[in-house]
Amino acid sequence: LGSLENLEYLLRKNVAVDAANGFGKTALFYAVGSSNHSAAELLLRYKADVNHTYKSAKELRPNDDECTFSGLRHTRRSTLMHAAQNSDVRMLKILLQAGASLQSRDDLGFNAHDYALMGKSRENANYLASLGLEPAAPTYSSQPDPAVREQRILATLRIDGYVKHLVIPP
Repeated sequence: LGSLENLEYLLRKNVAVDAANGFGKTALFYAVGSSNHSAAELLLRYKADVNHTYKSAKELRPNDDECTFSGLRHTRRSTLMHAAQNSDVRMLKILLQAGASLQSRDDLGFNAHDYALMGKSRENANYLASLGLEPAAPTYSSQPDPAVREQRILATLRIDGYVKHLVIPP
């Protein structure tokens, strides 16, 4: 990605634009992560999948075995989520103009706005909010979930004043 001339040469030779590494990251993810706007635009001109995602948890652990990418918790992360966390508003606009889905969520329920907040990018978060995207990250409460019928309080813990009860359904 450091040489647009070399990148374009490879793309003209029909190198697979969406070739992915072991957990599903393509060249577009790397262009986004390095805020290389020109490389991202070039990849998109060669039909890179703007909505490509990391592999799913099931793909990474087909037999419920240990994931070889132990630090990877957020599977099915999209290029827009990656940009929200690691790039800038200009990159978000490039991806959205190319058809990136604003509503995509990863396997844990996080969206691009959540990733902007995790990346401490207030500018990206504000831009996504201006498009109507609100954070979607799951929220946790110390109160029992009424959707779970049988619950009992097993213990009371003090953890930073946020968690009051550890509730485990049978």
